[in-house]
Amino acid sequence: MTAKTALVILLTAISLRAHASGVDLQDTTAISRPEILKTLEAGGFSLADLISRKDSTGVYDNQQQAAEPDFKPVLEILKQDIEDYRKKHPGTGVGLSFDQRLFDASYLQNPRARFVLVGVINRMDRGYKTLNRCGEIRFIYRLAYNVIDHGAPVSSRLPMTINMVFRAGTSESDAHCADLAQAWLGVNANSAAQDLVGHGPLSPRFFSRDHLSDLEVNLQIVRVAASGRPDFGGNAEYLLKVFHWSGSQFLESALENQIDRDHCRPA
Repeated sequence: MTAKTALVILLTAISLRAHASGVDLQDTTAISRPEILKTLEAGGFSLADLISRKDSTGVYDNQQQAAEPDFKPVLEILKQDIEDYRKKHPGTGVGLSFDQRLFDASYLQNPRARFVLVGVINRMDRGYKTLNRCGEIRFIYRLAYNVIDHGAPVSSRLPMTINMVFRAGTSESDAHCADLAQAWLGVNANSAAQDLVGHGPLSPRFFSRDHLSDLEVNLQIVRVAASGRPDFGGNAEYLLKVFHWSGSQFLESALENQIDRDHCRPA
């Protein structure tokens, strides 16, 4: 039996024992309560904090975020992809006057818009990806805006998320990963942000900004109204991007299950 197999069996046993004792396993897989997320974001887990890998950069609006050196290359690629889509699809544009409604890229630099922390996800099941690692932890941010429209404030969220992926754990030992699993099992409906950061799965014992792995983007690039696609009752297309952190910059990478078309073409 390999060490990795033994760790999987151990974590499964811990989970089953916790479930039998009445632990709500949903709390141990995702932190999703808005009041907790708001406190975490203000306390060092904003998108700017994780991209800069500093303890407390602050909560940035998108104008500030767009100026960050590590984020600018990501932003430029996204903007170019959106523009390329517009050029390839005549009749596509921003606003309700178009049947094919393009994502408004101006929000990516708008001071009245920002990326809001909407979830922290435990992915210890991803431990198979890197030998002797405790899987991943993911921070999900959704694009939101608060603008003035015809003299009135309008607030909403847009169909775009950024997923900051970190390798979980700060040690490569199986015992450390088991301790991290126990820390996650200690998360419950009564947990406060300070508990998660002080001695829980987000504490320095288990989480390090230096273990940044990827930045993933999920963006609804176009929405086609039913009037423009009556045979389909409406339609939406998405732009999916992965940017791997090389240690000094984000580099565009392939999706994990992306088909390599160059190798699939007939000779």
